[in-house]
Amino acid sequence: MNPKIRSVIAFFDANLHRQIRMTEITALTDLSHSRLDYLFRAGVGQTPTQYLQELRLKKACRLLETTDLKITQVGLAVGYQDHSHFFRNFKRRFGLTPSQYRTQHLEKLLDAGPQARK
Repeated sequence: MNPKIRSVIAFFDANLHRQIRMTEITALTDLSHSRLDYLFRAGVGQTPTQYLQELRLKKACRLLETTDLKITQVGLAVGYQDHSHFFRNFKRRFGLTPSQYRTQHLEKLLDAGPQARK
């Protein structure tokens, strides 16, 4: 994988909690937006924006599963400043609202018994 793409992925991981603009990423890599998209898609299979959104939503799932943070706090922790945007993207990706996802996860843990919680 291209080292510039690796640096973008590392940047995303380190800055997931805040708003990230693609102009910031193009400046970091010294690539044009179209070249960055091309290289990222070739290396990762998604555009940087798609990858970032997927990364945020997966982290939101982990937070919903492992913390008692309020849903709005989870959204903020993964870089969504707009509560409704977080809900919309989460539901589009997983078919459930964040609250429904958390409830479903807790029900699975309870159904699986004490072994699943270790």
